[in-house]
Amino acid sequence: MSTVSSPTGGPAIQVQTLRSPLLLNAAFSGANGLLLILASPMVAAWLGPQATWIYELVGVGLLLFGLTLSIVAVRPTPLAVLAITGADVAWVVSTTVTLLVWRHDFTSLGWGLVLATNAVVSVLAWFQQRSIRTAFQAPSGAPDEYQVCIAVNTPVAADAFWSVLADLGAIQRYMPALKSSALTVGETSGVGCVRTCENIKGQVWSEECDQWDEGRSFSVTFLTDAHGFPFPFSKMRGGWRVAPNATGCRVEVWWQVVPRRPATAAVVLPLMAAGAQRSFAGVVERMAGVAQGRTIDSGTLSALPRFHAVLC
Repeated sequence: MSTVSSPTGGPAIQVQTLRSPLLLNAAFSGANGLLLILASPMVAAWLGPQATWIYELVGVGLLLFGLTLSIVAVRPTPLAVLAITGADVAWVVSTTVTLLVWRHDFTSLGWGLVLATNAVVSVLAWFQQRSIRTAFQAPSGAPDEYQVCIAVNTPVAADAFWSVLADLGAIQRYMPALKSSALTVGETSGVGCVRTCENIKGQVWSEECDQWDEGRSFSVTFLTDAHGFPFPFSKMRGGWRVAPNATGCRVEVWWQVVPRRPATAAVVLPLMAAGAQRSFAGVVERMAGVAQGRTIDSGTLSALPRFHAVLC
């Protein structure tokens, strides 16, 4: 996670947004784990089933889970929070099924304790998914509008990198996931031109350039109403920004999106961000290589990226 400003002028994703619910979850899991380990006979009397070794085993698992949460909370990522939320949901489902299958073995107090615990875990999971949505909230955007931004530092001068980036129709050269790319409206890159891309899955989409700041940035509007638009968003904009820094230049790539199904935002956005970090580090590296005078061959296209992309 970075603390620099986003390309649209808003604040970067804040670590604390993701950290707080993780620490609450860690404390609750750790406390329950200690109780199950240190007082398993008492817990057995409360719940009903007398297999104390199971409680102790579950307690160890909860302690390890709480420790994992504490470690993740040091440098939380949206994808990690999503995975932990999935684990919480799995806990609620599995313990509820256990309660129903062996319902005659549990005491009335046991029913109440299990359901109360699951209620707390469900609330924690809800706060975690809300923290994901909050972390991606678009600056000055509508409540259902989110932003994903990644940044890569390169050893290339900003002007040299821009000279490569500015050829919008050539993006396929640097992105192995694309089968083709070309300007289908307009002969040169700039406001009003339309770039159409096809990926290796055969999916096609178009982007219309709506902002161009020569040497610094551009943005595009994805034509989401076009037939067969492959992404799960009703509105989608994106762009690139290049800024000089002490070692060369900083490249930011961003998207502002409105999910077609708002309830899926907490799942779609972390996956989108993680995918962008993986793929665009390589894209920026290949562009930087061309800006330095190197050529791109099939071996270079398939190579693992050495550049590192961070969320911004």
